[in-house]
Amino acid sequence: MEEEGSLVEDSSLKIAVVEDDNSLRELLKIRLGTQGFDVCDFANAEDAEEALLKNPVDVILLDANLPKKLGVELAKEIKQDPAFGNPKIIIITGVSFSVENIKRQWKNKYLIDDYIEKPFDFNILLQKIKGEPEEAD
Repeated sequence: MEEEGSLVEDSSLKIAVVEDDNSLRELLKIRLGTQGFDVCDFANAEDAEEALLKNPVDVILLDANLPKKLGVELAKEIKQDPAFGNPKIIIITGVSFSVENIKRQWKNKYLIDDYIEKPFDFNILLQKIKGEPEEAD
């Protein structure tokens, strides 16, 4: 029996990248694709929301600050609507979180599962996608 909240075998994971920075979005799509993930990508929240309602994914890498609709607001909407299939949401942010209490509040307010700060190490992102514990520095 599969543990609740666990992800299926890595190579079968469907991942959506929602990022308005074209270079970063394309880089993530290529790098994740070479790891065997099925990757789709979107430049804005509106396109992502429409497509993900029709074709749910397992993991969403979501830029916190998208134009027109903030990524964090989209994250909250996705988590509150069962039609999206309850994907794991990892926020990609340029905001540095130095206080543990602020991190916790942000996770609770927007219902995100995890976050990673730009610039980030791709291996750490992979650990977050797979749900593996991060290695200590």
